[in-house]
Amino acid sequence: MTLTVSHLTFAYPKAPSVLEDVSFTVPAGDFLSVLGANGAGKSTLFRCLLGGLEGYTGAISLDGRDVRTFSRRELAARIAYIPQIHRPTFGYSVLDTALMGLTRHLSPFQSPSKALEQQALTALEQLGVAHLAQRNFACLLCGSCEANCPSGVKIMDIFMEAREIVNTYLGLHPVKKMVFRALLPYPGLFNFAMRVGAPMQRVIFRSNKDTQNTACAPMLNFMLGDRHIRSLALKPLHAIYGNLDEPRVMGGLKVAFFPGCMGDKLYVDVSEACIKVLHHHNVAIYMPSSFACCGIPALSSGDAEGMVKQMAKSLAAFGESSFDYVLTACSSCTSTIKELWPRYAARLGSVEQHQAEALAAITMDINEFLVKVLKVEAVESLPGAKTVTYHDSCHLKKALGLSEEPRTIIKTNPNYKLVEMKEADRCCGCGGSFNLFHYDLSRVIGQRKRDNVVATGAHVVAAGCPACMMQLEDVLSHNNDPVQVKHTIQIYAETLK
Repeated sequence: MTLTVSHLTFAYPKAPSVLEDVSFTVPAGDFLSVLGANGAGKSTLFRCLLGGLEGYTGAISLDGRDVRTFSRRELAARIAYIPQIHRPTFGYSVLDTALMGLTRHLSPFQSPSKALEQQALTALEQLGVAHLAQRNFACLLCGSCEANCPSGVKIMDIFMEAREIVNTYLGLHPVKKMVFRALLPYPGLFNFAMRVGAPMQRVIFRSNKDTQNTACAPMLNFMLGDRHIRSLALKPLHAIYGNLDEPRVMGGLKVAFFPGCMGDKLYVDVSEACIKVLHHHNVAIYMPSSFACCGIPALSSGDAEGMVKQMAKSLAAFGESSFDYVLTACSSCTSTIKELWPRYAARLGSVEQHQAEALAAITMDINEFLVKVLKVEAVESLPGAKTVTYHDSCHLKKALGLSEEPRTIIKTNPNYKLVEMKEADRCCGCGGSFNLFHYDLSRVIGQRKRDNVVATGAHVVAAGCPACMMQLEDVLSHNNDPVQVKHTIQIYAETLK
């Protein structure tokens, strides 16, 4: 098939010509690259070729036939278009996306037949990607691709930058803009909003009376979906401890503990277990109440501006205090502070960048700190011990490279026996804001994780990230499974007086 463009000229209403006397021919089997600065008319040219713009002069033909004489179905059979920017509304699979190329065979309300599905699968096989057919076309930023890349390409950096570019071009969703730029960078306002909302949840939320201690909000299903989640803590962590700045015990260690949003407002019991463990080992704690969000939800949504605002607030909260390590019980927070803060702090200035680099150098996940610094060791399980299985959180294993340390922490409690689940390091499906905007697909991914948990027969499933705990609680509750969800540190803390 040969594409021919002859003397193409086009102008938008009341504007000068964007295209003027453009002519070229692309024979079958050839490639043509169209290069030009922003505003040069590249997109306009493609829209003319695709039949999306009328009113041009000149001619566009395929094998000698004017494209204006083709029906939409006929044109779709001859021209395929891959957009520069793609923002899926739903969590389509790779197969779903391939099937979109066959919609010309369907009526407006018709679903693809088995024959069309097989045709799409055949196309994927020809490309060597049939094994990805049921994979999510959207990205959860789980890091599996980067962790398994034989060339060591920093794929996650590319994804983050690409999302920022897309949102700069298309604009950020108004709700996200409000949350990331007007709420999360201001801990006082965020804390006030949560403090007001916590008592009201008794009216909105209904207890599921399940092992996971979750609740649901049927009247908010239109907005939240049928989520089974923990209720907000009636008393958040910052209200319990205030501004914590303890003196060193006999010249011992002092750490800055960064609880994160979920550790402060939802999984307060996890943060309290961490504080209990640190006090047991005579580790002094610095924990101001003015920490903001680490910024990863904003950055994952492409909002680098919101992330930088949140980071700036937390950098100010760290101030010039003296401590040996920065610890978190959330692997997402740990990887963000350790890997992303130094890069994005440069946008604030050299002083902030140096501070972020210094903090990153001493930031550790609390599991790693207990094993490598405090030398906590595993013990033998007692007869009749409860069985516990472990989920490798994506940021903990794939970003931070920590897999054995959380398992060692579990094994410090003789009342538990660790049993490994199948696909322990497969993503649970939470993906931060992915869970908010693609909940149905998140549930499908989470169901596979739930099946692997239940197959072990374990009484408890442990994780090293509150976001993963939330996802596990949701899918286990929906299936009425009597499996408790605990943080690894909670299991260790049970052994302490």
